[in-house]
Amino acid sequence: MVIILKDWFSLVSKIDSPKSIIELVGMEKFDWIECPGQNFYLLGIKCGNIRIFFNGRRDGMGVMLCMSGQGCREFEQYGNGNWEKLFSLAQDRENYHLTRLDLARDDKDGVLDMPKIWREAEKGHFVSRFEQPDLRKNKKGLSVVHGSRSSEMLIRIYDKAKERGYTDGRHWVRFEISMKNELALAFIKEQGTIGEKFYGVVDNYLRYVEPNENDTNKRRWKKAEWWVQFIEDTRKIKLYTPCTTEYNLHKMESYIDNQLGNTLYTYAKIKGIEALKKIIEKHEHTLNEKQKHLINISTDLRPETEPEHKEPDEDMFIPNFIIRPRPRGGHQPLNFSQTKPNTQKPKTYIINRKLIQTTNLIFERHNF
Repeated sequence: MVIILKDWFSLVSKIDSPKSIIELVGMEKFDWIECPGQNFYLLGIKCGNIRIFFNGRRDGMGVMLCMSGQGCREFEQYGNGNWEKLFSLAQDRENYHLTRLDLARDDKDGVLDMPKIWREAEKGHFVSRFEQPDLRKNKKGLSVVHGSRSSEMLIRIYDKAKERGYTDGRHWVRFEISMKNELALAFIKEQGTIGEKFYGVVDNYLRYVEPNENDTNKRRWKKAEWWVQFIEDTRKIKLYTPCTTEYNLHKMESYIDNQLGNTLYTYAKIKGIEALKKIIEKHEHTLNEKQKHLINISTDLRPETEPEHKEPDEDMFIPNFIIRPRPRGGHQPLNFSQTKPNTQKPKTYIINRKLIQTTNLIFERHNF
């Protein structure tokens, strides 16, 4: 099946806070941790591959939502996946600014021959608005890039299978377009199917052609047959296709470790492993087909015994949020204002001081 994926999305808001952006993408229940600031923002928080930057170096920079390709998949699978809402906000130019939108079209049918494309690009058998392409050949395979990272438009064609490290001979070539600012906004506002819009952008910027010895003007050369097949197949695509993250034991372990680890640890230290087991066992009959299949094919064995843990007093208040182990000097609250940060960055973002005090009490009583 021919599909088109969203492969990058970044949006600046003049009216949102980091908290309201988290709610916008539907990721309130997950753990957000500190990450380095980027794009002239001094602070950032992230959940998986979704990042939110704030506290800009200049006034009025607002808050930036940034989702990489994998972040888009996480938004679709774990968040609310409401692209229509994000695209609608992007068109509110008074309060929002769409800074970048990448789309990817995967070829797994052998239409795009990466060595051939590389050779044709090297020979100049193409017509483009861009300067000479950037041709790369390394251990991750071949890639051809038309345009530059600083331009409003960039087209990249590369061997995705080789990049991922597959050695089973599978064919997977990715064709990406990266649009910025006004061009990105014009794309989402344009009428038509996703395939028609993708086709229109690519056909306006690039086409590969068959050389004609009788004509020195290559703009009059015919489009290459393989190019026509690829671009016409693309034009037929009707809808965006969300592509969920690959479901396997490794990703599940990574998800538990990175997103739920602190919650599980805190709960187990307070209530004990047996209490946690009871919660887990309640979900035995609510598994989906992917989860059942993973259990059936897995050969991993669970430990036969579990260590015992001391349980707290029954009337102790347990805060319902995720907490990191306390750094030196205690936790510092996350400042969602646009003021400049302290030189000593906090390790975790906690908003409510009463919850901090309660959590510190739990740490002291359980010798964290």
